[in-house]
Amino acid sequence: FAMNAIGKAARAELAKTGIHVMTVCPGYVRTNFSVNRVKGKDRKEVRPQSQGGIRPERVAQRIRREIAEILEHRLRDPRLTGMVSVTDVEVTSDLSLARVYVSVLEGGEARDRALAALAHAAGFVRAELAPRLGLREVPEIRFVHDSSIERGARVEELLRKLSRGEPIRDEEPEA
Repeated sequence: FAMNAIGKAARAELAKTGIHVMTVCPGYVRTNFSVNRVKGKDRKEVRPQSQGGIRPERVAQRIRREIAEILEHRLRDPRLTGMVSVTDVEVTSDLSLARVYVSVLEGGEARDRALAALAHAAGFVRAELAPRLGLREVPEIRFVHDSSIERGARVEELLRKLSRGEPIRDEEPEA
């Protein structure tokens, strides 16, 4: 171990509290809690990482932004004729799987073709994400249809009809 980043006395003091410290490379210290940048004599406070808390949410937000950019600029598939929007991303706490919720403007068969194209392109999207995210392992990508935009448009339409005084018919067939 190189002892230039943190001294023996500091290591011993931290070991009493259950924090084990090793120097990864000059200027960086790895603990059993997190990796901290050490700047000269100013040492940052060591804080335990939360288990499955904020980090998966931050990774999910980053994945959502990056996948939206990849779908818009990098993915060229003739089956993606309509507008595809990334509405949400859920990442498991161990960052092994990301469910990407997408909304497709078109309905019916065109939507099914678009979802099939996205499922087929999941490997390409994952490969494009790897250098952008900088994670050791990039989560497996699964695309899931999100119908919330369609439901929202339906609710808006119903409210508009109510405000005009038009009758509202139940358009769903009864089972």
